[in-house]
Amino acid sequence: MAKNTDFTNFANLRPNYFPGQYLLEDDFELQHKYLSDRQLYHHQSLHLPGIIEGLEVVVIQNSKSVQIKSGAAIDSNGNLIILKEDTTFSDFKNLTDGELYIQYFQSQQNQQQKDVADSYTRWVEKPVFGFASSSPQNSIKLAKLSIKDTITIDATLREYSGLSLPNSDSKALTLRSGGNANPNLAVLTGSLKIDGDLTANGTGKSTYAGSVIVNGNIGIGTTDPGNYKLNVQGDQYNSGSLTINGNITGKNLSLAADNNKRGTLFLATPGDYNHALYNNLSNVDNEGIWDGAKWNVLSGLNIRVGSGNSKTTALYINNTGNVGIGINNPGDYKLNVQGNQYIKGSLTIQDGKVNLNGNQQIVFTDTDTSNNLKLQLWTGYGLGINNSTLFYTANGNHSWRDNQNNERMLLTTGADGGLTVKGTGTSSFAGNLTVNGSVKFGYESTISNFGTAMMSGFYQNGGQEITGDVPDTSHGWTHLITTRHSNTDNNHQLQIAATYQNNDRLFFRKIQFSTNDVSNPAWNEVATRDSNQFTGNQGIAGNLTVNGTFQYNGFTDADQDEWPKFTWYRDTSKNWDEGLIKHGSSRGIFKKAGYGIHLHQSREFGLWSTGWDALFAVEGQTGNTYIKGALLGTAGDSNGAVLREMFGTAKIAFDYTGSIDIYCDTGKGFVKVKTFVIDHPLDQSKYLIHGTLEGPEASVFYRGSSQLVNGKAEINLPDYFEALTHKEGRTIVLTNIDGFDKLMVKKIGQDKIVQGKFYVVSDNPESSQEFDWEVKAIRKDVAPLVVEPNKTDYEVTGHGPYTYAIAKNSTLSS
Repeated sequence: MAKNTDFTNFANLRPNYFPGQYLLEDDFELQHKYLSDRQLYHHQSLHLPGIIEGLEVVVIQNSKSVQIKSGAAIDSNGNLIILKEDTTFSDFKNLTDGELYIQYFQSQQNQQQKDVADSYTRWVEKPVFGFASSSPQNSIKLAKLSIKDTITIDATLREYSGLSLPNSDSKALTLRSGGNANPNLAVLTGSLKIDGDLTANGTGKSTYAGSVIVNGNIGIGTTDPGNYKLNVQGDQYNSGSLTINGNITGKNLSLAADNNKRGTLFLATPGDYNHALYNNLSNVDNEGIWDGAKWNVLSGLNIRVGSGNSKTTALYINNTGNVGIGINNPGDYKLNVQGNQYIKGSLTIQDGKVNLNGNQQIVFTDTDTSNNLKLQLWTGYGLGINNSTLFYTANGNHSWRDNQNNERMLLTTGADGGLTVKGTGTSSFAGNLTVNGSVKFGYESTISNFGTAMMSGFYQNGGQEITGDVPDTSHGWTHLITTRHSNTDNNHQLQIAATYQNNDRLFFRKIQFSTNDVSNPAWNEVATRDSNQFTGNQGIAGNLTVNGTFQYNGFTDADQDEWPKFTWYRDTSKNWDEGLIKHGSSRGIFKKAGYGIHLHQSREFGLWSTGWDALFAVEGQTGNTYIKGALLGTAGDSNGAVLREMFGTAKIAFDYTGSIDIYCDTGKGFVKVKTFVIDHPLDQSKYLIHGTLEGPEASVFYRGSSQLVNGKAEINLPDYFEALTHKEGRTIVLTNIDGFDKLMVKKIGQDKIVQGKFYVVSDNPESSQEFDWEVKAIRKDVAPLVVEPNKTDYEVTGHGPYTYAIAKNSTLSS
């Protein structure tokens, strides 16, 4: 079984049938998928892939081919493979050795309409066979073939299907036969627990690769184990370890294996204080006839290891409790260890100390570089390592002292801690210094001349005017920032200074002097919050940004309304601005980049003549435009177009020279009649006048032709249809072409059109009827038309097809 099954596309819906229900192909596909998903999941999760029955492979005599018998199998995807009849196979692809396999395969048949690619009415399942050096995934192996002059079949690789028992760790227990090699053998992966009786009538051997758990008593050599969990009658032989969690009851326990010289377990008799655990009856080192461990309740415990004359004491505990490791005389030490020691865990020394010779070391291994204290002085204090970083931790201050115990440098470890260097010498950093906070360095208030060779830092003049002070000396305090060249033999500095007052005047100067002598070049003012006067010609090589008003001088107070100003205003809190802007092609009306004036909805743009006479105005919110006088133009070439006054009484007229003329009057948002005038296609001395289709609404229509496929068709309208039209008042007209099959529009919920599409169906499920369609809908981007206005509100002018209505007393909205 797969470790994790993907249920994302697993069908959990099925059709609910009722009388008179109209069914489409997706209803039947859903029913099939619902049943198929469950069948495949059952086969895949509760069965093992392999042969179910049949599918034997036999050689066809006098022919380089084999015959596969009919049968069935299951692949790893849960597909059931059925071979209905015996099949001959000979496509060995010039291989002399390989594997013959079978695979699940399905294909489409019975194409209903040749010009419709997906119009097949049947799926047919017919397995395929193959021969390769190794079988592909998701195939069932049938036999291994060796093809020489004759064909030799090896059927041992055939695997038969079995059972899969799911469990909690996704490693299913499986049960299947031993295949052709052991057809009567059931192979179980995992352990087997039997709560009932188990009777084995066979005379062969039983082999268990896993554990055998028996809840009752076991008798070996007896049919009545009695109250014993294991009752063995006869001699036993154990080649491995024997673990007994309890008492041993019996007569004699002998471990001798070679003339009583090895493996003897000697227990003391009454009055004997020696307990020998291992004895080979030797006396090679004059320690008596024993080897291994000797326990004497008077003298202690002695454990010896080695062979022949090389026996040494490994552990010795004397009668005072002193322990020797590698030595048989610990002396006065509670622990005397000869050799290297390895301690995994804590070592606590109370009321004592660790003494090391001068050439000895405390060494930690490289196996643990986690964030741990390696040398702990007391809780929370000590030296540690974190990856490649050595650190010192303490719940207090870090102090560096000289050999007289005088504190020279202090590092505070609190949340707002800092580093204090108490020496007066020079501190240097060979690399970069990064400070994520404030820096106070080079601060000096007693400087008397800004032109001296000062180190990089921050300075102030002490409240008195000094040599080299900034030009603004209205207050005694002046602040200075200076950066010094790395070559301190030269007086090369960049100085930036400001006054103490709140007018924020800023000055700079560059000092370049080849020696440490004093230099006081002139200051340059670079910025101001109040006023700043620049004399002479000024040049700007890049862009100039002005966050305020830019003004030309030279005008009198009486002319202040005419002062030329370039203005821009932006209110980010209200998300609007206004001013002269440059825009890209994506915002241009003609899809071209250019320049324009950006107006807020509460403003207007205007052109005025002498006496503040308004000539042209545009309102920011509505776009209403006021023009004093006629809007005239000059005809261009044959492809040009002009906007000009026509027929005297017309308010707006468009003239597209050489193509089409449109005459209309908008009054005040109302359109009554629109006519189109074009050249007559047959008589050049005449016009052809057409009127537009009229109705009591501003509507749009879409039309087209289509054809049913299996009794159904889907019609897709433009992607902007839903955004352009109201849902109410939509109509659909269908017209049959060359046939009389019944057609209807199938609702989607309560609507005919949803998300710009609708469906046409027939009561004939195999219908391929052709038809025309037309959809009409009401635009929702314009206000409804005034269909029946009062005559007193409108004036009708013109005659014939040129009649139009003009709203009386119409003025430009303000």
